[in-house]
Amino acid sequence: MRTLSPSHPHWKEAYKTYHDKGLEIVGVTNDSRWPDWFKALDQEKMPWIQVADDFPIKNSPARIATLYDIPSLPTYILLDKEGKIIIHTTSKEEMDAQLKAAFSTL
Repeated sequence: MRTLSPSHPHWKEAYKTYHDKGLEIVGVTNDSRWPDWFKALDQEKMPWIQVADDFPIKNSPARIATLYDIPSLPTYILLDKEGKIIIHTTSKEEMDAQLKAAFSTL
């Protein structure tokens, strides 16, 4: 069975803190074992949007991972309301700092 990232409790807390201020999280997986993925999602009870990336060409990179230049998982991308990338990082600490800065003025 699939297990999800140990950082999910951290992001559940961040979501709880910032969601009412406008934060939305979209979790993207490139997992091709869908039954295992759905079971893990059910166990984790993540309150945000979940989507599965697709592979338009067999043995090629996934569509969303290619569009957003995702070098590894997890990768964190923060977009503003217009869809402009504010930060693109693999560092949870950098994302936390950016979230605090972005939501401190609200």
